[in-house]
Amino acid sequence: MSKPQPFLSKTKYVDGVKCLKLLWYEYNQRDLISPPNAALQAIFDQGVKVGELAQKLYPNGIKIERQQMPEKTHAKTLEAAKLRRPLFEAGLIYGRTYALPDILVPVEGNAWDLIEVKSSTGVEDVYLIDVAFQKYVYSGAGLKIRKCYLMYINNEYIRKEGIEPHKLLIKEDVTDKIKPYLAGIKKSIESMLTVIAGSGPSAKVGPYCDQPYACPLEDHCWKFLPEGDIFQLRGRKERLYALMDQGILKLIDIPIDDSLNEKQLIQINSHQTGKEHVDKDGIKGFLSELKYPIYYLDF
Repeated sequence: MSKPQPFLSKTKYVDGVKCLKLLWYEYNQRDLISPPNAALQAIFDQGVKVGELAQKLYPNGIKIERQQMPEKTHAKTLEAAKLRRPLFEAGLIYGRTYALPDILVPVEGNAWDLIEVKSSTGVEDVYLIDVAFQKYVYSGAGLKIRKCYLMYINNEYIRKEGIEPHKLLIKEDVTDKIKPYLAGIKKSIESMLTVIAGSGPSAKVGPYCDQPYACPLEDHCWKFLPEGDIFQLRGRKERLYALMDQGILKLIDIPIDDSLNEKQLIQINSHQTGKEHVDKDGIKGFLSELKYPIYYLDF
């Protein structure tokens, strides 16, 4: 008996746009994906707090409790939608896709405005991909979506006493901005579902592995690098990918040419000779310029 095909969520769809290999592992070998580190977890936690602040802008809203089975959340959402009140985390299914937008607001014409809340200070391409997927799912599920918005942090807001959500948060209409990401989305979804059900795609590592965020599969995909690899070289990394394609993986094997700056040459030379580099004259010059009293700031 074959295993039922899984649902493709908005988070997984965004990951699939980034890397199909990552998408496959999320469904088939989840144990190889690294858990978020403390810094990334703090970002996630901050996102939850910002989302809760955004909900305060709609005091009569209804939060849809997420169920383990998307079908049950879908049913609860359809029932709550009849009340024509703002909905929080309302999940709907369309085909094998599933999305839970942060906020849905009822508007005239039996339509809804979709609001995605981010703890950033502006609009990024990855957010537009996210919203486009949500609109696709909700429209396909039968909801009439009038406008799509991104809500994010106003970095000019000055807190005086309590936080004022209506001043802290900015709501920007991205209805037109997501149109390029809606084109071809059905075909992309079909391709991703095929990948998930397959034996696993191969993917070449590259600069995109860290864009727009570090990939949780990085420890697995990059384990071929030896100790003292080329990516330890300070400065911009673009040239290093070309070297990797040529089979140059160790920092000590990087060719010495005019593209390297003084500090990079020092680093390579230290690795090749095994000797530390100390600029004694530079240190003396720096220390000689210090005037007492000396103040330090650490944060």
